[in-house]
Amino acid sequence: MRRQRSSYELRIRAEINEIIAEAYDDINVIASAPLETGLKVLTVLLESACHGQNIGPIVLVRDLLKNISSEWLYQHLPVIVRECIDLDDEWEYRRLLEVVQETVPLLLKEYVLAGLHSKNEEVREAAEDYVVMSGTEH
Repeated sequence: MRRQRSSYELRIRAEINEIIAEAYDDINVIASAPLETGLKVLTVLLESACHGQNIGPIVLVRDLLKNISSEWLYQHLPVIVRECIDLDDEWEYRRLLEVVQETVPLLLKEYVLAGLHSKNEEVREAAEDYVVMSGTEH
């Protein structure tokens, strides 16, 4: 029996497959796609994971991100973060830390340090929540 897909999944599937045909079902293909194309897909995923307010698509996209080569993410995620994530926005920052912790933990310390120096008190508090996990000293 086929499970019914949520409207969130259908929307994200369509967005990704519009960039790279059938990539939704084999998301790691973005690591071998032309770089500009792979980064477009990564942008869709990261924006959905960090800007969204509904847990359904956030979890769905995190699961997709976990299936992408961690080496590729380590190399390219920071570029997309700079372009589409507001590190001074507490919601986006917290979602980013969650994504990084689950997908590329080697980058966690970098983003915790950035948050500790934020002008936004809520972002600094969020960073504090991750200090021990990331091995960050301050």
